[in-house]
Amino acid sequence: MITLCGFGPFGELPDTSPFVVKTHAQLRLAGLAYETATGLAVMRKSPTGKMPYIVDDGVTVSDSDLIGRHITKRHGFDFYAGYDARDRAIAHAVEEMLEERFYFLIVHARWIDEAGWPVMRAYLKSVIPAPVNLFVPDLGRRKVRKLLHAQGVGRHDDATRLMMAESDLDALVTLLGDKPFLLGDRPSGVDASIFGMVGAALSPAFPTALQRATAARPTLVAYMQRMRERLGF
Repeated sequence: MITLCGFGPFGELPDTSPFVVKTHAQLRLAGLAYETATGLAVMRKSPTGKMPYIVDDGVTVSDSDLIGRHITKRHGFDFYAGYDARDRAIAHAVEEMLEERFYFLIVHARWIDEAGWPVMRAYLKSVIPAPVNLFVPDLGRRKVRKLLHAQGVGRHDDATRLMMAESDLDALVTLLGDKPFLLGDRPSGVDASIFGMVGAALSPAFPTALQRATAARPTLVAYMQRMRERLGF
């Protein structure tokens, strides 16, 4: 049995982290049975200090990209079977766009945006034991603020961040077109990433400008519904 280690469900999502949601999708696309594990003790055992990681018959694999590669190597499931090199290149480019920039816009919306932070703070207080839950969320916010400044997203104003997000969302809408999934009639590995990232941005739990911009694109809303039905969420 595979154990997927993450943070736990949040709202309508199977996990608060878009990367853990991505791995939920990877495992379901591959048709692999799995269980989940959450909690501080689980987090402390992460080889990289980050989530997700899986434990597959004694083998621990951290990072959603490496987990996907592990699934292919160990379980023989090719996420891109039937797609050519150009399709795979498009998938790689989209995944990098979402995970190396759009993700940080999600983080800013949740941790720094004054509309998103109260929701995030309440969630953190609910999962962190007392009495440290009284001050750890605010310490975490300061750390995230520094991270986002170093990454670059935190150096811009709200209007610029929204412009960045909308350019990523519009690129995704254009590439999807009228296809059910990014590359065609079947979901591929990149769809797991899209499901995690767009799902996080679309979550009504965070009433931010990013959420409204995502919800204003019917192509993405319909895509997410198809993915939910395909994955059983």
